[in-house]
Amino acid sequence: MLGLGDIILPGLLISFAARYDSAIALVRKCTQASSTSSGENNAADVEIDSVGQVNDESGDGSSSKRYHYHLRRVQKALFSGYFGPLMIAYGVGLMIAYLVVWSTNSGQPALLYLVPTCLGTMLFLGWRRRELSDLWRGPKVMKKANRMVALAGRIPEPRAVTVTGTASLPADSTMV
Repeated sequence: MLGLGDIILPGLLISFAARYDSAIALVRKCTQASSTSSGENNAADVEIDSVGQVNDESGDGSSSKRYHYHLRRVQKALFSGYFGPLMIAYGVGLMIAYLVVWSTNSGQPALLYLVPTCLGTMLFLGWRRRELSDLWRGPKVMKKANRMVALAGRIPEPRAVTVTGTASLPADSTMV
C-alpha cells in the first residue's frame, strides 16, 4: 500500500524534471525559430506537414519512414531529457518495493526504494550530461524560459476584424 508521501515526494522531483525538459524545449524552439528567420537553418531531409505526417516524395517506403520518424520522436521524448528516465526509475523503485514486501511478508516504507532510484537517476544523468551544478543551483535555462514566457504575456494579441468592421474577441476565448 502506498501512502501519500510515496507519491508526492518523488512526484515533486519528477515534475521538476518535466518542467526542466519543457524549458529546454522552449528555449531550443525559440532559438531555432530565430535562426530560421535569419536564414541560418537548413531544410530537413524529411518534411512534416501540419498534421504531423511525414511527406515522402519518392512514394516508396512511406510507412517505414513514418514508423521510424515516430519511433525516433518517442525515443527522443523519453530519453533525451530527465522526465522519461525518472518515470522509468519510479516504476523500477515501485517494483523493488513490491518485491521486497512480497519476499519478506512484512511492510516496508516505499520511499526507501523510490528515493534512491529517482534521485540516483537524476544525479547520474546530471553528472553524465555535466548539468549537475546547474541543476543544484537552479537551472539557467528555466530562468530564461520564465523570461520568455513573461515577455510573451506582454505581447498584445491581434484582434480579428469581422465583415462589419468591428473587432471581435481573440481566437482563444469562447462565447456562450
